[in-house]
Amino acid sequence: MATSAASVQMKVVKGAGGTPDASLDCSTIFASFTPPIEFGQYDDETYRAKWRNINNAQGNTGGWQAEHVPPCSNFHVSGRDGATIPGCSNYSTDKALTWMVHDGQTHGEEHRILTEHMADFAKKNKPEGLPEKHATLSEWMDEYEKGAKRALKDSKDRTPDPTRDHDSLAQAAAECIRAKMDEFFNEEVGVGPDKKPRVDQNTLLRNGQAKGAAPPAPPPASTGPSAATQGSGLTGL
Repeated sequence: MATSAASVQMKVVKGAGGTPDASLDCSTIFASFTPPIEFGQYDDETYRAKWRNINNAQGNTGGWQAEHVPPCSNFHVSGRDGATIPGCSNYSTDKALTWMVHDGQTHGEEHRILTEHMADFAKKNKPEGLPEKHATLSEWMDEYEKGAKRALKDSKDRTPDPTRDHDSLAQAAAECIRAKMDEFFNEEVGVGPDKKPRVDQNTLLRNGQAKGAAPPAPPPASTGPSAATQGSGLTGL
């Protein structure tokens, strides 16, 4: 995989057992776990086959699964695919960047920890009997970063570098996962005047795991003076 701006970001990670603190780039942080943190396109069969082989070598029954960040249901009107919500027309569940996490949905495993953390956030945004709130992509990524740290800290199947403080390494890795995904969402796609970020960080997302409604479409961008003020001579309005 080509080197990206996110992979060379530097994070200070505390040492353990007398090892001094160190400033590490994200690629090194990802490689500080066994197996390492790795990203790939969801429908890339080579990527998925590699991790099936890792799973077989470990003798695991749960398997490694490609994790969407944040949940892919947040970008769709209903379910995990199909029509997308406003501002997400350039998002595709199959073409999305993912990272490999362990297990299906067994309690205490990486995938379950992340699913529960995101589901709790979705439910907070859609409290029973109260108006639903739609958080922005940036707010969802803030929350995902917290869940990623917890998943890596509590992981039973991914071993951290013993020369690094586990909590500090998990925090740095979560920040790096966030940076990698921000890079994916911020990448400009399209041609000419239609070129724009894949998903803008201020886009409101659906509370997919709480079966929430699609957020309202943003107001159209202004292209000039409104009819109410055009030619009126008024300023400062």
